[in-house]
Amino acid sequence: MLYPPPRPIGRNLSPFDRGRPGDTWTQPIYTCVSASRATIKTVKFLSNGTGGLSDLHVINVTGKSYPDPSSVPVWGVEDSGIEYRHIKPLWGLLNPAFAENANISSIRNESLWLPGSTSIWPQLVDSTMNIPGSSFYNTIMAYIYTDLLRDDPTSSYEIHDYSGYAQFALYQKWLELGKTATSSADIINLIWTDMAANAVVGTRGWLSKASDSTTPGPLDKNSLHEVPNVTLFDRSTRYHLVYAVPAALLLFLTLIISLSTVILLILRRTGLDRMKWFLNQTSLGRNFTALLYADVSSQNSARKTWAKNDAHRLITVGLDKPFAGNQPDIDTIHRTKLDTIASQRLINTDDAERLE
Repeated sequence: MLYPPPRPIGRNLSPFDRGRPGDTWTQPIYTCVSASRATIKTVKFLSNGTGGLSDLHVINVTGKSYPDPSSVPVWGVEDSGIEYRHIKPLWGLLNPAFAENANISSIRNESLWLPGSTSIWPQLVDSTMNIPGSSFYNTIMAYIYTDLLRDDPTSSYEIHDYSGYAQFALYQKWLELGKTATSSADIINLIWTDMAANAVVGTRGWLSKASDSTTPGPLDKNSLHEVPNVTLFDRSTRYHLVYAVPAALLLFLTLIISLSTVILLILRRTGLDRMKWFLNQTSLGRNFTALLYADVSSQNSARKTWAKNDAHRLITVGLDKPFAGNQPDIDTIHRTKLDTIASQRLINTDDAERLE
């Protein structure tokens, strides 16, 4: 049932009218039955060709006129012998040559009342449907009657607030249409149209090709009927070679380095032993022990040998040079003190100049 907004008796209801003391209100209640009908319309558009779809305007929408009875379209509905509560029959325009085929109910008429039944548990998206065009009208109609026209306007099942509960403009629209039973029927029609326009797009089957079409398809070898042109699309991945230039340069340099390394290994100019020799020559600890304990320490001694014989040696690094042990000689101490005094004098002189 449809409940338009209640009205005070004796005056028109304004969207801003919250009622007056002593008002008597009336609430119309309409029982509704709906059916869907497919028709063909002639639509005239106007566009200046500069702003895209924003500049496209509908000038006129009229029913299509037919010059003679033979030009009236033939509609076909699938007749599978199965109850409609179990299937969603296919329907649409039919080539007159197939009007007498088995399992097809056909009628020549300007419109077609669409078949089918509604479900008490509708869903706008059905995970099992593969031809939504055959059932969208029943699905939307069932959704309107079972979910949108419920008592709670803020139901979580709504995909959009069509009640006008949160939209003033929509509430004012329903207020105007709810004055009479005839105009109240437009409420359901407008909601259905809004949802259907966003759910389906127009199509034309190859069996019902337009009479003025200038693109004939190929003929079937076994019959005189046209067959559709099918284009096979394959997914493929292409690589722009320009983006491979950095990788190619890096690969080229890697090959050069690898080739040079192999040649040096063959000529015995490099290797692990050579690497160990360079590490031993640049090791700071080995340099100190070889310098201060030259009689017992060598830079080329094995790691375990150096760790056993030289790693425990104590070396003190002074301001001017390192020396063995932890007690520098007298000359080193004196020179260190003089350098410290000179540095302190320079610091004091610089501070005094800044203060002046």
